[in-house]
Amino acid sequence: MAEPYTINSIYDIIEIGKELCYSWFRGHPEKYNKLTPGIFREKYDSQFIFKPQFELKIYEEFKRIAPSLSHFNVKNYSDLEWLFVMQHYGMPTRLLDWTESILFAAYFAVEKNFESDAELWAMYPDALNHKYGFHGMPMIEENRVLQFLASEHRHNNPPQLTKELDLTDLPKSPMALRPPIKFDRMILQQSAFTIHPKPEQP
Repeated sequence: MAEPYTINSIYDIIEIGKELCYSWFRGHPEKYNKLTPGIFREKYDSQFIFKPQFELKIYEEFKRIAPSLSHFNVKNYSDLEWLFVMQHYGMPTRLLDWTESILFAAYFAVEKNFESDAELWAMYPDALNHKYGFHGMPMIEENRVLQFLASEHRHNNPPQLTKELDLTDLPKSPMALRPPIKFDRMILQQSAFTIHPKPEQP
């Protein structure tokens, strides 16, 4: 992880965006000093120990009520597509939102609080995915690691799921991916995501 850099003006943000033109960005209204998907945050843990059954319960309950949502077109979504929809409606998932625009990330960092320091994260997605031995973005239908990360919450035996998908190791790192565009917000905000495995420790 790179050393923190202090941003003092919009001009600094623009210069960083030019320098890191292939990066993704994320803005936080406070200094958290960590990146944690919603479902793995402390308020959903019990004594800071993640409970897989809680993630599954949220997933199943959302699928149950989803047909009642306005303009929701029910069809046979994959596990990953359900996670995208849940994230869109503000449910805690194992996804983290990113944007390809540093200006959008800066807006989210300061929109609610002008008095305290905020955070602006930058991440090079190709380097993250290189940990899994491939370049660029995974094909959702073809990448077995991505299939594992998207469906891990439905299996109480991840090592068995690893064998079923013919993976040599249990995925332990996040993966970067571009979603299929299903909502106008995704286009406007130049949305991208990382999907995260169940944490091994708090």
